Amino acid sequence: MLESILDIVSSGFFDMIDELFDIDVKPELIGKHDLSQFNPTDGTIVYIDFIGSITGVAAISANSEMLAKCFEIESGLSESQFRFELEGPLKEIMNTVAGKSLRIMMESFSAVTMLTPKVIYGQVSYPKIPCYCRVYSTECGDVKFYFSVDYMKLDMARALEKLEATEHKTQEMMISLVDIRSELEHTQENLLTDVRVTMSKMSEIERLIGARSSYSDEQLDSALKAPIKILKHTKGIMTKRLSDTIHYLTVFKNMLMADMYITRVDECDEHVEVTLSGFVTEEADLSFMHEISEGKLIINTKNIMNHTNGGLQLWVNNLSRVSDNVEVSFCECSPEFLNMWLEDAGVVGQGIIKSIAAHFYCRGCESRDEVTFFMDYALDYWSLPSVHCSCSYEMDLWEGHNQQSVLDYLAAVSLENCTAHGSVMINKDGGQTGVYS
Repeated sequence: MLESILDIVSSGFFDMIDELFDIDVKPELIGKHDLSQFNPTDGTIVYIDFIGSITGVAAISANSEMLAKCFEIESGLSESQFRFELEGPLKEIMNTVAGKSLRIMMESFSAVTMLTPKVIYGQVSYPKIPCYCRVYSTECGDVKFYFSVDYMKLDMARALEKLEATEHKTQEMMISLVDIRSELEHTQENLLTDVRVTMSKMSEIERLIGARSSYSDEQLDSALKAPIKILKHTKGIMTKRLSDTIHYLTVFKNMLMADMYITRVDECDEHVEVTLSGFVTEEADLSFMHEISEGKLIINTKNIMNHTNGGLQLWVNNLSRVSDNVEVSFCECSPEFLNMWLEDAGVVGQGIIKSIAAHFYCRGCESRDEVTFFMDYALDYWSLPSVHCSCSYEMDLWEGHNQQSVLDYLAAVSLENCTAHGSVMINKDGGQTGVYS
């Protein structure tokens, strides 16, 4: 970032001299320096302060004679007249190049703005603040460009946000633990009941088989149908309850993941496909977004579980810098990722959400399936697809774990003539996939 800002300030300065005064000073870089303090000594300094989550200063320093040649200021003026002629273009140039620099800074830091430019005649010194300097030689004389930034305020803000995120996560974990305990107790009670029913029906079947000599084959077959049917139903209920328990435990496991984990599915010169898991925080590694300058970037967010405010801003800033030549798409988006979109649509940027992963629930047999819906942006209406369980009942969107954000997202994009509709088929692993026409 520092190099980018010095590029903007220096090139912008020379470009505006050429544009405003039609003078090509033929600049040549003759030095780069990392200094321990901001201390320009060339006599005339124009600078501008940046304030917000960080504090910093950008400055241009040169002697008055050099600047007079650049701005074509005539000689023989009084000191006050000379300064009036000098400060106008000098402040205008500084304000313009600083505005361009601000856009770069806002990609990395939130809530940053700049003050008005000021001109100092003499010297100024900010001790013990790292400063970066470039020196250029021109036909009019030497000129120096400075940029200094103080991260202390930013470090404090990040530490506070991390503490707040940790407290929030701890609260979520405690709530999740209470839910899991309640679910496990409920599951235990129901499983005991189911086991008792199973043992009772097994005893009934055993008694019928033991007395089979008293029954004809038809009578025995008829007598066995009811307990066998109940056993099959009980098996389904027990499977569902165990599945729910495993789901809650999986959610809790993911809540313990303090970081975002990246699994690379496929990558080559013009194609990167990744699957993300865990939490999006301000420390997330999003470098994969910038690995290609053209081609396709496919991001699977099925296992994104939550985010912090800093993580959301980091994601939006990184995605905004992805090359326009890269086609970005998001697949199997989790309700939590859609919740990020509801907070800031910049999480998708110029990309497109191709599919959404949601949980559906059957009130008939109490089973639950994960369903992936593919979005069709060519249609001008939207409705939830009809999802049917294997027991033939129509399934509803599950009410648990942030599923409402699926409906909120689809309601929002329906305003943009987006739709998802169609039928459903079973995956080989037992899940379901939405198919759309």
